[in-house]
Amino acid sequence: MFNQKPIASNDHAAWFETNSNDPKRHLLLVLKDGVPFGFAQFNLSNCSTVADWGFYVDPSGSKGQGYYLGQAILSFGYDTLRLHRITGQVLNDNRSSIELHKRLGFISEGILRSHHLTEKGYQDVHFFGLLSVDWKESLQE
Repeated sequence: MFNQKPIASNDHAAWFETNSNDPKRHLLLVLKDGVPFGFAQFNLSNCSTVADWGFYVDPSGSKGQGYYLGQAILSFGYDTLRLHRITGQVLNDNRSSIELHKRLGFISEGILRSHHLTEKGYQDVHFFGLLSVDWKESLQE
């Protein structure tokens, strides 16, 4: 999720082949009205009820699609996979993703300063976490 360079088709295919066979990973294509508009994944930690997530949405898509994707994928994570905790990491210059995490109810759990090198230089990495109990409470509101 931190790679910002174009990825060749054969590299995508190799990544998918490797990761789709990993029992600790869940790769999800997200559809709205039968049309794909995003991708999300869960990477389970050594504790099978804790996962890190990542996602992409079609950059040319409609406003609000990230929130729709987030709601759908979090529901899958908590209701289907029965996760206890979902974590996310976001580069500092991805302000829309930082705001989306907050809007979805994630709590900021810290920032690693100058932690990831990009073409723009070293970036801070924001850490977020959301517990299943907090997710379920937010649905009641």
